[in-house]
Amino acid sequence: MKQLALSALLALGLFACSNYGDKVSKENLEVYYKDGATKEEAQKTLDKLYNKEDKEKKSLQLSKSGDTINFKMVIDEKKMKDLSDDDIFLMSHYLSDTVYNGAPVNIIFADNKFVTIRTVAFRKITLNDEYGDPAKAGKIEVYSRGGFSLEHAQQMADYIQTQLGEQPAVTQFIIGESTAAYEVSLVKAKDKLTMDEAALNKLAADISNNVFNGSAVLFEVIDDNFKTYKTLAIANPRPVVDTVAVTR
Repeated sequence: MKQLALSALLALGLFACSNYGDKVSKENLEVYYKDGATKEEAQKTLDKLYNKEDKEKKSLQLSKSGDTINFKMVIDEKKMKDLSDDDIFLMSHYLSDTVYNGAPVNIIFADNKFVTIRTVAFRKITLNDEYGDPAKAGKIEVYSRGGFSLEHAQQMADYIQTQLGEQPAVTQFIIGESTAAYEVSLVKAKDKLTMDEAALNKLAADISNNVFNGSAVLFEVIDDNFKTYKTLAIANPRPVVDTVAVTR
């Protein structure tokens, strides 16, 4: 979806510019870079966006504000009405994920002299953006994906709340399912993770036994950019008698 959004935006029509920083180019596409942006970043941008089927001349310009990439693209102002905020949002995250190693990307639309028309600041994708509203129990929030209902998520939220007790801050989980196992993700920044390995293993095993009837669980800890940094596999632990098992 992000790739489609990016293609749609680039297809709106860009125009060639000159004297706007150093540049790399290939046939119809040129990428200028200045103010902290590097040739390597410009080349990666060029490699990602070059389309040999597109013969129209297009110009981009990269600059940086701290760690943030300012991705400026020249566009016909009359065509701005064809852009949706969702398209721009997807484009910024596609570029962040595939070109700039997760760095924030501001999208800037400009005229053919690179004078800014509109700036759309980077916004992190939230769990609500991805999965809708969560089930809640106290400060536990559980988001469901891959066919899990809000009712299933609520069962898990209620159980985790009984296990962890009252939390000082909102604690978020995502539940889903693959062909091999149920998947549970704890969303927590590395510097805010207070549970040690033993506590995480116990929680994962308890969820397997008491929520999923002893089925295999892949338990992950992910940061707020949805990057996994810890994985625990619970392979068919012994079921217990008292369960609040999720039904498929």
